[in-house]
Amino acid sequence: MGAWDNGMLENDTAGDAICDFETRLAKLITNGRVIDPVTLPKLLAEAVGAPEYSAGLGTDNSLAVLGIAEHLRSYGVGLRAIKGAIKAAVVVELQKENLKVWRDPRKRKNALNLFASRVGV
Repeated sequence: MGAWDNGMLENDTAGDAICDFETRLAKLITNGRVIDPVTLPKLLAEAVGAPEYSAGLGTDNSLAVLGIAEHLRSYGVGLRAIKGAIKAAVVVELQKENLKVWRDPRKRKNALNLFASRVGV
């Protein structure tokens, strides 16, 4: 994993996961506005459950979940339907062995806790 800062979008895994779903996302978002607010959370739930991201919710999977969630949250999408997956991803990322791979584990921990607070998990 390559990371350049502590946020949910600031690592290669999150970027790759978002790109995987960008075509479908583009059909639902036009000019920065959600044109199908009902389908968008379903798309995120589908992304979270995609086979390549669901194998035991390891660290790559959790980074993908958090990246997609933050990306969609930036469009104002409610994440209630997938809060359980987000919480599980935050728990994985808060594990000591996952924090220590970041340049500043304390800042990463703070970023994860702030994100969890913002989405209500």
